[in-house]
Amino acid sequence: MTDLRYAFRQLLKNPGFTAVAVLTLALGIGANTAIFTLINTLVLKPVSGRDTGQLVSLYSHDSTKPDDDYRAFSYPNFLDLRVNSDVFDDLLAMQPTQVGVTEGEFTRRVFGLNISANYFSVFGVNLIRGRAFLPEEEKQATPIVIVSHRWWQQQGSDPEIIGRSLKINGRPFTIVGITPQGFTGTMPMFVPDLYLPLSFPFVGANEGEASILKRTNHGLFLVGRLKHGFHLADANSRLQVVSDQLAKAYPDANRNQVITVAPIPRLSISTNPEGDRRTLRILSLLMLAMSCSVLLIASLNLANMLLARGAARRKEIAVRIALGAPRSRILGQLVTEGLMLSLLGAAAGLLVAVWATDWLSVSLDRIAPMQTTFNARPDWRVLSATLGFSLLATLFFALGPSWKLARLDVNADLKGNASEDPGKDRGRLFSPQNLLVIGQVALSLALLVAAGLFGRGALNAMSVDAGFRFDRGGYMQLDGGLVGYSVQKMRQVLLELLDRVRALPGVESASLATTIPFGDLTLSEGVQRVGSPIPPPRDATSPALGQAIGANYNVIGNDYFRTLGVTLIQGRDFSRTECENTNGAGVAIISVALAQKLWPDENPIGKRVQLTGLGAPGGGVGRSLGSGARAEKTMEVVGIVPSWKPHLIDPNDGSGIFVPLAQDPRVEVLLHVRPLPTANTDTLLQTVRAELGRFDSNLPILSVKSLRSHLSNCPEIWIMRTGAVLFGTFGGAALLLSVVGVYGVMAYAVARRTRELGIRMALGADRAKVLGLILGEGSKLAALGVLLGLLLAFAVAKAMARFLFELQALDPLIFFAAPVFLAFAALLACYVPARRAAKTDPMVVLRHQ
Repeated sequence: MTDLRYAFRQLLKNPGFTAVAVLTLALGIGANTAIFTLINTLVLKPVSGRDTGQLVSLYSHDSTKPDDDYRAFSYPNFLDLRVNSDVFDDLLAMQPTQVGVTEGEFTRRVFGLNISANYFSVFGVNLIRGRAFLPEEEKQATPIVIVSHRWWQQQGSDPEIIGRSLKINGRPFTIVGITPQGFTGTMPMFVPDLYLPLSFPFVGANEGEASILKRTNHGLFLVGRLKHGFHLADANSRLQVVSDQLAKAYPDANRNQVITVAPIPRLSISTNPEGDRRTLRILSLLMLAMSCSVLLIASLNLANMLLARGAARRKEIAVRIALGAPRSRILGQLVTEGLMLSLLGAAAGLLVAVWATDWLSVSLDRIAPMQTTFNARPDWRVLSATLGFSLLATLFFALGPSWKLARLDVNADLKGNASEDPGKDRGRLFSPQNLLVIGQVALSLALLVAAGLFGRGALNAMSVDAGFRFDRGGYMQLDGGLVGYSVQKMRQVLLELLDRVRALPGVESASLATTIPFGDLTLSEGVQRVGSPIPPPRDATSPALGQAIGANYNVIGNDYFRTLGVTLIQGRDFSRTECENTNGAGVAIISVALAQKLWPDENPIGKRVQLTGLGAPGGGVGRSLGSGARAEKTMEVVGIVPSWKPHLIDPNDGSGIFVPLAQDPRVEVLLHVRPLPTANTDTLLQTVRAELGRFDSNLPILSVKSLRSHLSNCPEIWIMRTGAVLFGTFGGAALLLSVVGVYGVMAYAVARRTRELGIRMALGADRAKVLGLILGEGSKLAALGVLLGLLLAFAVAKAMARFLFELQALDPLIFFAAPVFLAFAALLACYVPARRAAKTDPMVVLRHQ
């Protein structure tokens, strides 16, 4: 306690030093705590209802195809695996979905989960009210629903809600249960609002139970609880036998399919066992490495400050040792002061981390497709990590200076000579203090390069060319399926609605589409030319002879390209008749990229293509959005448009095909509106919304957005923008700490050499030479730090390569600008003490000495 009280008095005695030290540590510890809080939430914190190590996801892989070729499961295969496998204690099935909930006159879309009857028992969870589904209800198309605890709270926590009716997709469903608070199932950040039986997609369908029993209906995701003592390798070995049995019994549906298990993904429901784990691991390690670098820079900076402060305390320490204080006691006292600084910095850093994670949570809620349960409040792991960071910082910055100070020469310091011995380290470029500065500069440069690369990649992403401009126009997302509209009824509603919208003042044009770039849903199809095979490939990246080409797929109305401001490169747009007549001839418009793959040396206009039906939704969640009645008829290519980019990373390389709405009618569409140049987009969208309410108040409007806000709130863009902010913050903090460190060392060096510099000037050295002397020494430190930092930057850039958008990891601009900027900042930090030294009056110095 005596050491603590003395340490506290010492810190209060030097409030300026204490404030700077605490702020420096708050930056380093706060950055690490904030990043660890994210890692804890996304990776480490146990998911409610999971039994660690026993719950696994199942995957089905075609052994004759690439390693990433996986598919979901059918209900009959699920039953076979649940009944016949000796690997699992139990096995559940689920399928994400989107449903429309009607409350009064309004319908809103919520996210749900179709589940097997044993879903909650596999997780070992009991409902707080009501009951779970019965085994017979999971395939009998029973209109019942279980609501989440959060949804129940949002409805007022009515204790009598069990047995009440809830209108879902235009039909009444009976509420039979409520999940416990905090239960999130397979994903810690997102929780469905509603749980429905597996039979839900077929409620009201003519096929009913028969549809879910089709073995070719692959749409379920499976999670199993391994038997006690089973490990992943054991389970996969046993499942190989089960896979062979299913392939022999049902060859048409299960030929070459190999079933395996792997840990459940943390943030997604995926058919691929890699899921999000690899990306999370890489991002976690990269971000933690960046934040640890900031902590290391802060610690090096503080170590230099303590070395400088130690010089002023040498006589005090010498007196205490001369009076009999053991050197071990002196060392313990000095380390205690450092530990107290660390704890104060940790407390401030924890506040910084809480603020940062709150900001991240709020910004995530704005762009997430469903409500989040992002609980980033500090728990024992975060508090333990913060304490660990503070102890690590103490080890970094306090132990070395304390050890040096505790071992000083008592006689020399009592005589008052030690502090005036600047020649001791002069000429030693790699003295302890100089090495600390070189390390700060090197680490700062690596962080600056990382920040520059990610920031430039984010700018590329935010200015991505999606095929049209986002600066004019907007859209409304409509879904008649949420209130039970059939495809035929929705088609009639849309035709009349388009006429009314086009007649509104301020509207230049309006049209319809199924998808939009950077939206929640992406559709793809296999496209092949009709009449002759695809030409031989020109390079290794071209498709093999005769194979269908993957292309992004969109269903649109007439005037669509004009509404989005896209000029056709060749051919014509769809006519109104082609978009309204379901019995018309098949036509299509394709992108330049697809045309070059199909007919590299020919004019594609007038040629014919056919969809192979191999495509599948590439994004979005839930039920089928189309009519399912698309015939495999041939289509004539009537137009060519610029290449289309639906996402930042497009697996189809800009290949796209567009068909008229009449050829593939939809119940969920986007109503695009392009205003006149003199009209305001937001005002016009509200006018259109009011007109829609007058025309059909039952038709759900899921969202109303301008194209500009659509792009700015896109999750992909948000990730890049947030990453740029985080990396930029790290880089800025590193630069600030490095500059302060360089300034501190040079100022201390000038202070120690005041007498020497006075003598030099008295003997004839002019101010320019003194200024050059100090700047030269600082320049050497900065140059060595930059050279070492470039080596670190190369390694960091290679590690970041996969996260950079349309940017080389070794980008010349960044690798030129970052060192120059850092070197300039370091020289500026050297210039201030050098200028002070050059203004030294030699007579005053010599008289004082």
